[in-house]
Amino acid sequence: MISFLQKFINTFLFKFFFNPLIKIIFLKNKMQKLLLNKNKLRWQASDDINFSSVKHYTQLPKDGPEIELLNEIKKICKNDDKILDLGSNCGRFSNNLFESGFKDLHAVDISPEAKKKMSEVFPDLYKNVNFSVSSFDDFFSEIPDNHYDIVFTMGATIDLIHPIYDIASQVSRVSSKYLILQLQEKGQPYIRFWDFEFELNNFERINKNNNIFPNFNLRIYKKL
Repeated sequence: MISFLQKFINTFLFKFFFNPLIKIIFLKNKMQKLLLNKNKLRWQASDDINFSSVKHYTQLPKDGPEIELLNEIKKICKNDDKILDLGSNCGRFSNNLFESGFKDLHAVDISPEAKKKMSEVFPDLYKNVNFSVSSFDDFFSEIPDNHYDIVFTMGATIDLIHPIYDIASQVSRVSSKYLILQLQEKGQPYIRFWDFEFELNNFERINKNNNIFPNFNLRIYKKL
């Protein structure tokens, strides 16, 4: 019940009431900057915390939601597709794709420590990936429409973005083919009705919930 209420507020209340209202009274840019900066500070609060996080995300398990995500990416993508790893951390997914023959790889993460760790742990990937150290809102403000063929993410990433910023429209805008999202919604502050969000942005979900892995839900969307 609580998660349903969270989704309702984050999806419908913000999209159709709160965001339009503050836009009318000319407060949206100011409030968006305030709330998103608060989110950025949370991630940039401590280099020690960030370093601990990236140390944890340097390896892949033999099985699990991580492998399910990678298998779907490899099944759907062509080797020359331009692929964006959204919230990449130090790049364990991009490295796996690089070693599997995918060469046009791009990544974005807010942590400078993630990029540093990539250079140490995945030096070959580091030389070949286009890595941006940036928040999502700053990053997408510089990216043209349909710039990537595929956008993918793993875990708690877009569910951490305050709904005053329309992350679904931005992710949809920059992808020309597919969105592949392995989302970890439980316990995250800004969960939404993602199928509804992406349908509004001309993406159709092409897979069903499988519930194979607790607390993970693989979502695959194709651009209409």
